[in-house]
Amino acid sequence: MKIVIYRPGPMQTDPLTWSGGEPSSHTRCSAVPWQTRPTLFIFNFVFSIFYFSEPMNREELRKRTKEFAHRCVKLAMALPDTPLGRHIRSQLIRCGTSVSANYRAACIAQSRASFAAKLNIVLEETDESCFWFEFVIDEKLLPQSRVVPLLNEGKELTSIFVSSTKTLRTSKLKIENRK
Repeated sequence: MKIVIYRPGPMQTDPLTWSGGEPSSHTRCSAVPWQTRPTLFIFNFVFSIFYFSEPMNREELRKRTKEFAHRCVKLAMALPDTPLGRHIRSQLIRCGTSVSANYRAACIAQSRASFAAKLNIVLEETDESCFWFEFVIDEKLLPQSRVVPLLNEGKELTSIFVSSTKTLRTSKLKIENRK
């Protein structure tokens, strides 16, 4: 079987094509229509196909982390009022909002070391949020369809911050090797 994938002409975002039926916060990606030229890129192991027009800038990532924090709080408030639900609620609110707050702090860092430290905190908090989403799914505290889109967003943010910390580390090594 031969599969041909095409690249879009004009950039348009179709929120119905994102995983879980929920619009993603990707503003620089679009679903690939099947009409024009051969494509560049296949992304996401859920077999979603995206075309990236340009990298996300600092302000877009700031908005994306803030939206992630809001969504974490909304999901946390929907948890049942049981001892486990209350515990997970407080943990999710703490780590979900910490992602956005620490990313903002990293953006105004006064030194490279401060930026790296804050970025590592952001990475840890994003990963912890993913842990709690997985735990909610495992314990069946909320319908899976409600949690999975936020878990996917958390995994995407984790990947972004892992990549950023690796880039920061390798660029630091290049600078040190020049000395």
